[in-house]
Amino acid sequence: MIDATSIFHKLRKAAGNKKNELLPEDRSKIVKLYTAFEESEYCKIFKNEEFMYREYTVMQPLQRSYAITEERIQQMLADGTLNSVYDPAKVDELEEQGSQISVKDKMKLDKLYEQKPVYEGIAGQYQDDFKAAVKLADFVDLITGKWLR
Repeated sequence: MIDATSIFHKLRKAAGNKKNELLPEDRSKIVKLYTAFEESEYCKIFKNEEFMYREYTVMQPLQRSYAITEERIQQMLADGTLNSVYDPAKVDELEEQGSQISVKDKMKLDKLYEQKPVYEGIAGQYQDDFKAAVKLADFVDLITGKWLR
């Protein structure tokens, strides 16, 4: 690495912020320092490894709130998260066809009817878990004295 900050000649008259210039003899001095490849007061030699770098990816955990609340359970059911198991809108659509329902659609409707208990079980389990969690939290608050304050 060559430090050529002190190798220049002053201009007779400054041109804006430029007060120094590199003359041909300055350039040749810099080139001689480069081609000599020796350490001096102007030149310092580094190993190639000193200029290498590595990129490290820092993974941070996704910040999410996993609190189970009654509103979130209702929102999940309204968003259709469990529609792959049972879709009430699809059932209504197929039931509206009445006697004109095709064989294929009748099979879909029967499959949806079979899946309804699974859907209700999952939704009920979420609600039961929420109620149990609320009761547990109330119990912990009672034991720790948070309700007494």
